[in-house]
Amino acid sequence: MIPTHKVYVAGPEVFLANGAEQMRIKGEMALAEGFFPSTMAENDLDPTGVTPFAFGCQISAANERMMRDADFCTPNLTPFRGI
Repeated sequence: MIPTHKVYVAGPEVFLANGAEQMRIKGEMALAEGFFPSTMAENDLDPTGVTPFAFGCQISAANERMMRDADFCTPNLTPFRGI
């Protein structure tokens, strides 16, 4: 099945020790259902030479771009500090 729509997958799982693995699995699930997943925007960013605050702003901006690019979102709305 060729993906035709983009889905933004998000949630606090990214902060778990195995967050990248969790998001990879969710991405594979989206692909299996015929959707192209957008996850882990920070993977494409380089924190070298920027303050933690500036890097956080870069992550925020990258995620916002991914959300705007997506056809729909499947956010996990568990409270941010819940895990």
